[in-house]
Amino acid sequence: MIAAVGMLEALVLAAVGALHLYWAAGGQRARLAAVPEMEGRPLIAPGPLGCVAVGVSLFFAAALVSWAAGVGLPPGIPKGSARVGTSILAVSAPSPRHRASPGASASPPEP
Repeated sequence: MIAAVGMLEALVLAAVGALHLYWAAGGQRARLAAVPEMEGRPLIAPGPLGCVAVGVSLFFAAALVSWAAGVGLPPGIPKGSARVGTSILAVSAPSPRHRASPGASASPPEP
């Protein structure tokens, strides 16, 4: 049961990772639904490099989930890279100071 849930979670993470790589390559489908807006203006402007970084991170996460579920790593991924990927994901997590506090303005800065 744990292996089945782990594989399902890994597939979802890999699919979202593929979507980010699609956006990085210039794809537009579902991009507007993924970017938060306030008063008709996007709050963030993700670029291709950011989309690639998120996509690769999601693929690492998918590999780690399948490994943790006991299914094993996908072919071609050495075990040492799983440890490195875990460290990268832990270090790249946003710090509390980057999170908006309740009641804070979500408006982007004026250019």
